[in-house]
Amino acid sequence: MMEQLKSIFSRGMSGNGTAIKSAFLAAFLVPLISCTNRELYACPDCETLPVQVIIHWQDAPQESLPEFMHTVWYPSRGGERTVADLKRDGGPERLAQEHYTAACFDYYGENGLEFRGSDTPAGLEAYTPAESGLYNRYGDPLPGEPTVAEPKTAAFYTHTCPQDVDMESVAPGDTLKLHFYPENVLREFTFLIHGIKGVKNMAYNSGAISGMSASYFIVRNQLSRSPSTVLFGNGGFRAIVNGRAYSWSREEREAFSRLNPDWDNEASADCWKDGWITGRFRTFGPVDGQTPIRLTIEAVSNANLYYTGAWGYWKGAWDESVLSQVQSALLGSGEGTVEERRQWWRQRNGGYDIVLDNFGRLEVPDVDVNPPGPTPGEGGINVGVGGWESTPVYE
Repeated sequence: MMEQLKSIFSRGMSGNGTAIKSAFLAAFLVPLISCTNRELYACPDCETLPVQVIIHWQDAPQESLPEFMHTVWYPSRGGERTVADLKRDGGPERLAQEHYTAACFDYYGENGLEFRGSDTPAGLEAYTPAESGLYNRYGDPLPGEPTVAEPKTAAFYTHTCPQDVDMESVAPGDTLKLHFYPENVLREFTFLIHGIKGVKNMAYNSGAISGMSASYFIVRNQLSRSPSTVLFGNGGFRAIVNGRAYSWSREEREAFSRLNPDWDNEASADCWKDGWITGRFRTFGPVDGQTPIRLTIEAVSNANLYYTGAWGYWKGAWDESVLSQVQSALLGSGEGTVEERRQWWRQRNGGYDIVLDNFGRLEVPDVDVNPPGPTPGEGGINVGVGGWESTPVYE
C-alpha cells in the first residue's frame, strides 16, 4: 500500500499545474491514512464494511477508457471523505454505514485537466488551465474572457450519484454492490471553412473558440457559466488547395451533396473551387445557448507572417453562424442515443459540426506585401510553437 501511495504522489507531481495537483493530492492522502484506510491501520472504532464497486462503461469506446478511476465518498452527516483509486472496472472498498454523495472520475488521465475544490462536493471541479497568447487585430480577447488551453484528449469520464451503504438490505454472506456509470463530458467539434485563397502558402494553422466553459463541476454535473476562449492548434488541421479537385471519399461527397446539391457542378459558386481548411477543437462546451461564439483561425505563411479570419464576429458585428451550428451539433435530432443524434447533424451538415464560407476573410497571398497581421514576434494567437505540427496541404 505504501508503494501505491508513492506511485500516486509521483504521478500527481508530473505535468502542468504541479503545485495545484500536489495540493490536491496532499488533501486526498490525509483520509487515505485515516481510520477508513483498509490496509495500513486497524481501527476498532471504525465500523467499516466491505463493498464491491462496479464501474459500468456502457458503449464507451475501449480505446478512450482510462486505466484507473478515482472515487470520492462524501458522507451526508459530514466528516472526512473517503477516497480511493480503483481499476477501470471497479474493485473492493470499505465504507462506514452511511448515505454518501459519491463521485467517480478519471483523475490521472492524459487529458491535461487540473482539479481543485475537493473538500466539499459542490466545489469539486475539473478545469482547463489558463493559457497565455498574443493576439492580432481580429483575434483580440473578448472583454471578460480569459484564454485557456485546449484539453489534450476528447475524453474525461465522470459520474456522481447518491450511494447508500446499508448492510441490513444485504443477505448474510453477500457483498453490497455499488455502481457507477461514467460518461464523457468533453466534446470534440469539427469544422470546415471553404473558399479560402492562398492555402498553398500556409505553413501552420491554429485557432481560438470563444464563449466556451473552461471547467466542469463534477458532483454538481454542471459547466462553469463564465465564458472563456479556448486556444487550439497542436495538430488537427487539414488544408486543401482545390476543393473541387480533391479526392473526397464517397461518404464525404454524399454528405456535401446533401448540404449543397450543386457544389460539384461547374456552374456552382467560385468559393467551392478555392481552398478548404478542416480542423477540430475540444472543450467542455459552450456556457449556454445564448452567449455569442466567435471562431478565429490564424494561418502562418511560409514567410512566417500571420493572417487571420474570424466567424461569428467580424469587423464589429456579431452573427449566429457559429453559435447556431454549435447548438445543433450539441442537441442533434432524430432518434437514438445522444451520440447518434449528433452524428445525424454531422451527416446533414456536410460531415462536420460547423461549415462556414470564408467570405474573403482569410487569405494568404503568394507574396507577403504589407500583411494584415503582426510581423513575427509581435503577435498571433498561437501558443506552444515548439509543439506545432505543420498543416498538411493537399493539392
